[in-house]
Order: sequence, then C-alpha cells, then structure tokens
Amino acid sequence: GRGQVARDLSVVLEREQDTLRKHLQCSDAQWESLLRLTAHCWERENEESRDERVRTFALACGYAAARERGLEALTAVLTGERLEQPAEPRIWLEALPVPPLKREGNTRLDLALGSVALRKETESGIEMENVKHPWVCMVELKWLSDISPDTRYLCHRNQLLRVIENALCFQKNGRYAERVFVTLVTPAFLQSAPVRSRLYHYKYEEYSSDKRAILWDLMGTCRTEEHRHEAGWYYPPSMPERIETLTLRWVTHDDLYEHLPDSSILADVREFWMLAQKAMPSF
Repeated sequence: GRGQVARDLSVVLEREQDTLRKHLQCSDAQWESLLRLTAHCWERENEESRDERVRTFALACGYAAARERGLEALTAVLTGERLEQPAEPRIWLEALPVPPLKREGNTRLDLALGSVALRKETESGIEMENVKHPWVCMVELKWLSDISPDTRYLCHRNQLLRVIENALCFQKNGRYAERVFVTLVTPAFLQSAPVRSRLYHYKYEEYSSDKRAILWDLMGTCRTEEHRHEAGWYYPPSMPERIETLTLRWVTHDDLYEHLPDSSILADVREFWMLAQKAMPSF
C-alpha cells in the first residue's frame, strides 16, 4: 500500500543521506523530522502543512541525488534560465533569511537556490554569498493550501509579497543580488483552473502584469524609515530599482517531478509522487 511506499522512501533517503546532504542544506533536526514525517505521512489523516513539507522534501531529495546535474535542472525549471551555479551548489530547505523589517520574524522559505551562504552561529539562517555575480531564487510551494492573506507584524501583507520582499532585500554587507527570482509552485490543476479559488491567483496576476503593484503593496503596508532593520539589514536605497531585478514565475509540481534527473532514488521518488497524485481531490 501507499503507507509502505512512504516508509520505503524514508529508508532510501536515510540510506543515501551522505550523498543527498552534500547538495541539500538543512539542519540535523530538520532532516530527522522530515524523515519521520515521510515514513508516517499516509498512516493517518494529514494536516495540510505536513503534507506540503513531505512533498517538498521528496522533491528536493530527488534533485539533490543527481548532484550538480540535479541542481542545474532544478534551477532551469524554477528560474526558466541556465544560470551559473555556485562553487558548491545546494538546495536550501526551510531556510531563514534575515527579516528586512525590525520586529518581524523570519520568513521560512520552502526552498532557496543560488548565491546563498549559511549565516554564522545558525543552523538554518542564510545570507547572500559574496560572489562576482550573485543571484537568488526563493520558492513558495503550495499543495492545496493558499498563501496566507496577512503576516503577524504588518497584517496587510500577504505571504507572496513577503517572500518577494525578502528576495529583493537579500544581501551581504549592503550588496544585493544582481538577479532575483521568486517562484510559486502549485498543483497543475490549480494553475489552469477556470475558477480562481486561491488568493495567489489574484496576487500573482497583479504582480506579474505590473511590478508597480508590488511597490504599491510594499510601500502601502510599511514606512521603511520606521520599520527597517537597525543592524545593517535595511531596505535598499531605491526599491523601484530593485524591483527591476525581479523575475516572478509560477511553475507546477508536475513540471518539477517530470524534470527529475536520473539518480539512485529516482524510481522511489516517482512512485511516491504517483501515489500522491492519486490522493489528489477529483475535479
């Protein structure tokens, strides 16, 4: 049954962890937690958040298993471009960039790629890597849930906007990424649905059709002179200029699973994905 498939996948991932974790960055605690969630994901009714975490984990492992080739393939799907990879390319899982606004908590990114480095004295904190032409891709993956319509500190900001803001403000010592990608990942049937049932349908269309809408929402929900961080992590001098570096994309889980490269765990990940597809609601 599918419960056995999930347990088998967790065993395979644990067996291959030395290879996987060379290109998949997460803390030891996160790794152990995700293995347990994978092993038991179909033993009882799932919470949506746990469901999303397991699918993201399986997907990330599928690309990490193919090493540099896997990172190149994942980058191509998520950004739509062939970008120069870091010296030690990694998939950053559940990473925490420094919040650009003071008193705002960390945004937990589902995935991050590009010129990313681990912040000192943290297990999951990230900052921009100091390279010649830095780029970053921050990814928000959804299964059946919607983006949150607000955030705790500034309650008029939606979740997609907050990821965009973190990507635009991602930096190292006041130097920002030259190329910025923010990618939304959802099931294919929700992307092509004739009925718009999710907030991200509206916000993605609004932000991608006119980047000034992003600026309006950012500036309309905070005054940077009051809210910017005091420890060197601050809004760029000109947010309109930063927005011009942004590429906003929407791809599907189907796109990502169809482009999984060959690896030692490909068959196991694909079998898990096929069963996950069968568990989807019928439309």
